[in-house]
Amino acid sequence: MANSEETKDLLQQLFIESSTRVFLLEKLNRSIMSFNKNEDIYSGAWEEGVQFIVKEVAETLDVSRVSLWKHFEEEQYIENQMLYQRDIKEFQVGLKIEESEYPSYFSAIHEEKIICANDVESHPLTKCFTEVYLKPLAIKSMLDIPVFYRGRIWGVVCCEQQHAGRRWTLDESNYVKNVTEFIHILLSNIERNNAYAIIAQHQHEIEEQKLALERKSVQLEQVHTKMIESILYARRIQQAILPPQKLFKDHFKDHFILYNPKDIVSGDVYWFRKIDSRIYLAAIDCTGHGVPGALISIIANYSINRAINEFSLVHPGDILGTVSEIMQEELNRHEDSLVHDGMDIAMLCVDLEANCVEYAGAYNPLLMVRGGVLTKTKADRKPIGYKVMDGSNDFENHVIPYQDGDQFYIYSDGYVDQFGGLKDKKFTNARFENTILEVSTLPFYEQKSVLLRRYLEWKGEEDQIDDVLVMGLRF
Repeated sequence: MANSEETKDLLQQLFIESSTRVFLLEKLNRSIMSFNKNEDIYSGAWEEGVQFIVKEVAETLDVSRVSLWKHFEEEQYIENQMLYQRDIKEFQVGLKIEESEYPSYFSAIHEEKIICANDVESHPLTKCFTEVYLKPLAIKSMLDIPVFYRGRIWGVVCCEQQHAGRRWTLDESNYVKNVTEFIHILLSNIERNNAYAIIAQHQHEIEEQKLALERKSVQLEQVHTKMIESILYARRIQQAILPPQKLFKDHFKDHFILYNPKDIVSGDVYWFRKIDSRIYLAAIDCTGHGVPGALISIIANYSINRAINEFSLVHPGDILGTVSEIMQEELNRHEDSLVHDGMDIAMLCVDLEANCVEYAGAYNPLLMVRGGVLTKTKADRKPIGYKVMDGSNDFENHVIPYQDGDQFYIYSDGYVDQFGGLKDKKFTNARFENTILEVSTLPFYEQKSVLLRRYLEWKGEEDQIDDVLVMGLRF
């Protein structure tokens, strides 16, 4: 009889715990949906967006304080960007914590650790704050989750429970980790807004300078210098968006990137992202070149990141379809000013667990060399971002098992369309593919040198007609 009562009590306890967890998960999911719907995050409004984030986390987790701290790596400190005190419903900013005073805590930040301190005064990474921070504020428990941006630690989301301790659950920790993705989105949109504003400002300056040239020809040299400086600054912005070479060196056995813009800024860009065991990269050819092409390239970069972050897409074919829809929306917000621009692209997904490459393309194909034989995987014959005739944004997803020694090449059309040679004709796809097969026996750094030399020899005294981008990979 006693066993029967014990079993009944146990089942009742399990039912209560299960019901409690279901209620919590529903609450967390509703909160995530509110992040998805928040206009401040997606418009890049920093103060409003970050206030919404810390307040929403505090209310959802029923926690005393939630704050967002930015990590300044070179200066070796973290600084509070926004703190929400739930009991008085107030926001605070500005507190700074030096690394030299709390080395064990900062060591955890550098190691990108999650700090789950149910008892802050006994936890090895938080007890150092006891006298100066925890006791004065009556903080009993802390949950600190790192925030990443562009592959590096950006800061920390800190949840603090006052007056009474609490045991943080895995569901709560995962929820805060999901929230950090929206901080990433907010930072990306702020960066996008800054880039838009700078380029728009530069275009405005150029127009003003043209008027000044018509009125005052004596100021020609001064205006010319200012124009070049503005575009050079725009190039710095565009180069900041391009992935660093170190990412390619860290993830591929060998590679090269032949990148030769026609102008100071380029409509051709390359893109890289690693998510778990999948490595994504793309060669992007935006409409035009120079400043217009650079502006489209920023929209392209934003659209690809949004397709992956917001829609959680995995396969290149699905990603390109959604990117096309996003760019159509971004470029055609006003019916009275439709923009007939977009991009061509070749996108790869290297699945390190499945040992295969997934590819999808808009006009730009994939070349593979295996055992001295070149294979070409054709792209869909439609661009990204344009209003297509059949209304379809579907792109075929190709899956190619790879072997050790396989070499893959993706590229824009700037190389193959270049006029030159004895008869002043295009270089052509056939000549380019033969050249790739020929250089594939060389080390990758020599492949890049030979391809550049062949291009310059073909071009001769002719003007460069377009941006040039060729990427070679082995993994």
